[in-house]
Amino acid sequence: MSTQEEIGNYTPNPKSGAFAIILKPGKYQILIDAPGFAPKTEDITILGKSDFIPFKEQDFIVIP
Repeated sequence: MSTQEEIGNYTPNPKSGAFAIILKPGKYQILIDAPGFAPKTEDITILGKSDFIPFKEQDFIVIP
């Protein structure tokens, strides 16, 4: 998280708001920035092979 490197720019599904990100193991800070909503940041951790989870669902609550 200390590099502030932008990993990608993702566009959510216009109907559901869902999106998928593929990340290598590590710690990340996710920024959600959408028109009409206050920006939101959350820290997430992607585990390595020894603690592998094939799919992680994360809900982000944004405020208009």
